[in-house]
Amino acid sequence: MSEEETANAEIPNAVSFVVNAKKQMERLAAPYRTTSYQNLICTMEKYLEKTCAHIPVIDYIDTHPEASHRIVYCKICYCTIH
Repeated sequence: MSEEETANAEIPNAVSFVVNAKKQMERLAAPYRTTSYQNLICTMEKYLEKTCAHIPVIDYIDTHPEASHRIVYCKICYCTIH
C-alpha cells in the first residue's frame, strides 16, 4: 500500500476521532467556554466539513405545533450541510 493510500485509509478513523472529540468539547456549557476553547470547536468543524465523506440526511425540526423547518445534516459527522 502506498503512503497516499495509507493516509486515505486513515481519514475515516481521523474523522471519527474528531467527531468524538468535538462531542466531548461541546458538553461544556457555552457560557463557560473561553474564546480559545470555542476556536478549537470551530477548527474541528472546518476539518470535518473539508475531510468527511458526507452522507446527507434530510430531517425536519418542529418550530411550532403546525410548522417545521427542513434541515440537512451529515450522517457521519453531524455537521449541517447548506
